[in-house]
Amino acid sequence: MREPIPAHVVTGPLGSGKTTVIASLLAGKPPEEDWVVLLNEFSDAGIDALTVASAARGAFDVRLVPGGCLCCAGEQDFRRNLQELVTRRRPRRIIVEPSGLGHPSGIVEELLAWESAGALRLTGIIALLDPLQLRDGGPPPGSDALAQVEIADALALSKADLADRRDRTRFATFVAGLFPPKIWVGEVAGGRLPREAFEPGLVADRRAAAVEGPRAELERVAVAPAHLGLLAVDHQRALLGVALLLLVLRESG
Repeated sequence: MREPIPAHVVTGPLGSGKTTVIASLLAGKPPEEDWVVLLNEFSDAGIDALTVASAARGAFDVRLVPGGCLCCAGEQDFRRNLQELVTRRRPRRIIVEPSGLGHPSGIVEELLAWESAGALRLTGIIALLDPLQLRDGGPPPGSDALAQVEIADALALSKADLADRRDRTRFATFVAGLFPPKIWVGEVAGGRLPREAFEPGLVADRRAAAVEGPRAELERVAVAPAHLGLLAVDHQRALLGVALLLLVLRESG
């Protein structure tokens, strides 16, 4: 049986540094590995593609998905590209950069459908926020930008080399208000993304494997990737409450 293809989503508002991060990842990849990047053809996507391609080492492919937002007008083309990659080309890794103007849930659902078939594994969704976006008060309620953050497993303050102490305080305050908490929170400077941020789902698996019984359930709920099942916040809170109760009953008995 073939190994599932690792797949990643790098999301965030326009100007948050997604393309720079992906270019850095391609520049650091093993030259013998074939990686494919699916870019949203929106605005300056052609320039984005050139930026990504010029950084790559070894085998790679950068594909533009036309029609605006990947999760609406470009959905059919995205599905076609993904099917061809999974069933025929089978690259070593797939990275998806959705438009900063849309909600990535449709993309995530499509990737999870292939994951359920055993063809790929959605190892992580990383959301980026830059200092300027935080200075404006952060993503407003009900916005696509906030939805991008909520669905992510990992959250990074991008362009951290341009951030000052107040920016970091704003970021910490914003992160403290998120539920469920992210598996990984950190900074990205110069477009360089730490491995634990690139594959937060693997971090969650290692954490869950380290505990047993009700404690394992508590840990699973606390660190499970935000995209799994796209659960509502109230549902996740209920699961966390049940896990806590079971843990208290076990340890008091």
